[in-house]
Amino acid sequence: MMQNPIKVVHLSTLDRVGGAARAAYRLHRALLKEGLHSRMLVSRLSEINDETVIPTKKSFFGKILSRFPEIDQLPLRLYQPRPATAFSTNLFQQFKVKKQKILAQADIIALYWTGYSFLTPKQLTQFHKPLIWRLSDTWPLTGGCHYPGTCTRYEKDCGFCPQLGSKHKRDLSHFIWRKKKQHWEKIALTIVAPSHWIADRARKSSLFYNKIIKIIPTGVEINIFRPHDKQTARRLLGMKADKKYILFGAVKATSDARKGFIYLQQALQILKTQLIAEQVEIIIFGASEPLKIPDFGFVTHYQGVLQDEVSLALLYSAADVFIAPSLEDNLPNTILESMACGTPVVAFQIGGIPEVVEHLRNGFLTPSGDSHHLAQGIKMILEDNKTAAAFSLQAREKILAGFTLDQQAKEYVDLYQKIKSS
Repeated sequence: MMQNPIKVVHLSTLDRVGGAARAAYRLHRALLKEGLHSRMLVSRLSEINDETVIPTKKSFFGKILSRFPEIDQLPLRLYQPRPATAFSTNLFQQFKVKKQKILAQADIIALYWTGYSFLTPKQLTQFHKPLIWRLSDTWPLTGGCHYPGTCTRYEKDCGFCPQLGSKHKRDLSHFIWRKKKQHWEKIALTIVAPSHWIADRARKSSLFYNKIIKIIPTGVEINIFRPHDKQTARRLLGMKADKKYILFGAVKATSDARKGFIYLQQALQILKTQLIAEQVEIIIFGASEPLKIPDFGFVTHYQGVLQDEVSLALLYSAADVFIAPSLEDNLPNTILESMACGTPVVAFQIGGIPEVVEHLRNGFLTPSGDSHHLAQGIKMILEDNKTAAAFSLQAREKILAGFTLDQQAKEYVDLYQKIKSS
């Protein structure tokens, strides 16, 4: 235990729901094990019983915002119709910084995903503490979008926003960008990038090009996410011993177009002409069964949202292959979790994914949006037991070599110590 432990407060909209929140919470718990005085301040508590996770003391308007997060989206009504992409304004204040006593006690404040108006751009100037921001997505770099696609206007000053369907320079994206630029220009802010991909975008951005940017990969708890005997896992989960299982999962797995569900559907339509349908089944987590069930050509099971990590690790172990068809992503927890369990990943070659999935070594990468190659990768792993076994071993080794939660926590402790002593 440290003699004078560093006091760090993590700010996150959520504590367990969604990949970004889960990554923040896992790091928080790992830092406690390292001897730090770590606390998590969140807008919305999940049902976990953890006294180190504290809800913000909200203003009256903040309570309304928390109950109706769609208020954050009201300015977007000026831009209808618009593409169905994630866009946060964060223009409405939920709480007053000075009323959160825990912040006054902190040596360092760490920011994570802060959507649903959890923090306004101006509030970052009110902490008067060293700030670290872990980039869960690219929202901190832009005028409101969480992933810019092919747009690079965040490198300058936004405006003409394609995700608003805007034809004007001084649109909402430019207004939000200007607010961020105005308030963040001179604050002491260190950026932590979980992948080289998002670090490169931060360096090119007009908001963070002059900030310190450090790469610390996301870590997973390798004692939880570990290989389990496949047949034992299947028996515990009520799965069949003689089937091949294809696993797909993400928050809003079937409703968020960026997650690439349509390409998985197309790949499975291809595979149903190449595989014996009775031998293959699909498992989808992160989404409940939709009212209109897609025809995959295979028996499909919807698991809903899984919060129990032990059950999730069993599910990865029970599957033969995990599919990650995201069109744009940082470095999803699901990929790291699957590989830690020794389950090979088939994914599009986008974002930070190639930094952990190595083509034909521990998994299979395909060009973005190429359903035919996606199907080819799935088929190869399902049919070639020798290759699948080799991928499984190498996947686990890749995680052990650079993506464990203990490694991540130690790198953060080193960073905190450098910042505190500077």
